Amino acid sequence: MNDRTDAEIAERLSMKRSRILPMLAVIFLAQQATYFSGTNDPARAVAHVKIAAWFVLSVVLLAMLGTGGGWFRSKAVRELLNDEATREHRRTGLIAGFWAASIAAVVLYAIDMFEPMSARQAVHIILTVSIATALVVFGSLERRAHRDA
Repeated sequence: MNDRTDAEIAERLSMKRSRILPMLAVIFLAQQATYFSGTNDPARAVAHVKIAAWFVLSVVLLAMLGTGGGWFRSKAVRELLNDEATREHRRTGLIAGFWAASIAAVVLYAIDMFEPMSARQAVHIILTVSIATALVVFGSLERRAHRDA
């Protein structure tokens, strides 16, 4: 029988989260390389699979960033996982994601004057940049907090 307390479980999960968030950003960005490489002919079934995979991963990552994750853990563990410092780190990550989205939108607006792009491409790039930035900032702050503790 496993006799770990909720605090021990939350601490272990928090350390895992601090390591996995930047890796999720890398995986998320690597997935985008497959999307933007080659042709994305909407008539091809593989294009629908790429978009669906990106969409599902985006929604899951946004839900994790918005709630703090830990959906399959007890309420006590979730509360310990989302302590005041973690909420502040997540808030800072979300702010960084907002600014990254805003800057990406401005850059794409300028690029569109010379190289037209579809709204789908612009949304895809903006959302990808914002989610990846939020994940990296949140994960970095969490990692630094664990290192300093």
